[in-house]
Amino acid sequence: MKKNLKDIFLLVLFLLCLLSLTACFKPSEEKIKAKMEEHLLTKYGEPFVVQNIGIRNANGQKFYTARIYPKSIVGTPKEFDNYYYATVNIDILANGKLRKTGDTYGEVNTKEEAENYLLPKAKELFGERIRLKTEPELEEKDDKDGLWYGYITPNFQYARNKVIENPEKYRLKMSLYIYIFDKIDNEEEKEERRKQLFEFLQYLRVEGLDRYLAIDCNFMDDIVLA
Repeated sequence: MKKNLKDIFLLVLFLLCLLSLTACFKPSEEKIKAKMEEHLLTKYGEPFVVQNIGIRNANGQKFYTARIYPKSIVGTPKEFDNYYYATVNIDILANGKLRKTGDTYGEVNTKEEAENYLLPKAKELFGERIRLKTEPELEEKDDKDGLWYGYITPNFQYARNKVIENPEKYRLKMSLYIYIFDKIDNEEEKEERRKQLFEFLQYLRVEGLDRYLAIDCNFMDDIVLA
């Protein structure tokens, strides 16, 4: 009986030591945040806001994740628009150590580059009182199963060039939202706007961006041409 109690005591003591060691190796939230901030500063050359750090589990893989956006947009309308938000992640290995940091901010860069690429032509047709939002996604066809898989692209021009060079292997899907701050007062103006939209679609076709395109053109008086 005494031997059994001794064994139980030793087992409990061992488990307590194990838990204590695990706690020692677990990094603090401050260290995780600092690691994420350092990664983003090194990769993008500017400081980022890192917030809402937590642990997630996907397909059996645990990882730290947080919401991020560049500090340069703080104090602007972009700060409260999740269109400019991304995430930063660090996988947690089985031994408790951390893998290299990764992030999805490349998607935001790609969206803004696509917007800047299309905006001059859009302003030429629709006028200066216009706002664009884009959601481009590059997909690659797998040679084995024939399925299409999307992935984060480093920039919009890279994605466009891939499609131009090899359209059988790559495709660029894009949702384009056009916001025009001008009311349509009569049928004549409505017809003029339709012509402008048609010309813009022709431009997108020349640029090779119309094949997998969803476009939504909105006016302030809630008339929608799509």
